Amino acid sequence: EGQTHFHLEQKVYHVSGRSCFLTPASTPHAILTDDDAQGSVITIHNSLVWNLVQDCQLKEDSDAIPALCIEESQIPDAQQPHWLAFLATLSLLQNEWQQESDDKNLALETLVRLLLIHLKRISATKAKTSHSNFEEIRIFRHFCNLIEQNYTQHAALTKYTDMLNISESRLNNICQRVSNTPPKKLINNRLIKESERLLTHTNKNMSQICYHLGFQDPSYFSRFFRKYKGINPKLYRYNLAQES
Repeated sequence: EGQTHFHLEQKVYHVSGRSCFLTPASTPHAILTDDDAQGSVITIHNSLVWNLVQDCQLKEDSDAIPALCIEESQIPDAQQPHWLAFLATLSLLQNEWQQESDDKNLALETLVRLLLIHLKRISATKAKTSHSNFEEIRIFRHFCNLIEQNYTQHAALTKYTDMLNISESRLNNICQRVSNTPPKKLINNRLIKESERLLTHTNKNMSQICYHLGFQDPSYFSRFFRKYKGINPKLYRYNLAQES
């Protein structure tokens, strides 16, 4: 669930909601997600993959079970039964993993093989992709770390580009490719996220939250919050109290 930016070799996939990523051994990859996103990672021994390749009488090359990104919302109707079968098998695998039963390893291996078969059947489904590289991912992660350290200072974007030693246009291009979001919005998103946390989990009043976040004027903070959330912060807190 949530937003995921999946980097596979020189490609980057921007997906939303349920998705599946498969990365063959030694394939460079990276996954960036929302902080509250949830998911599962399954690591499969290469020997199991090649046994399946042999059993299915496929050519032993990298395209037999290719690196892929499958986004649920992009799966055509004809492929939906395979996707539903994949999800059901994943649930069975999770249940088997969490219990101690006879022949557990055999059951797990069988279910993993079935997962891979379902993935192969729907591997023609392609998610939208753009291009990136791992140097850009490194810069993007450095930028995110700098945001975490400096977002309450409301620094101009040029301060970040100076610390990264790159141009503003290059930073914008990297952020768009890696996260599909411009750099200024990433900074503002961090401010909004912290605003929501303070409004939800603390008793600080609006002025205290405003100054904690580096705003000089509570009314400006209120306008900033409303611009991004469509509601003023006082009403946002009130609605949370009513729901609890």
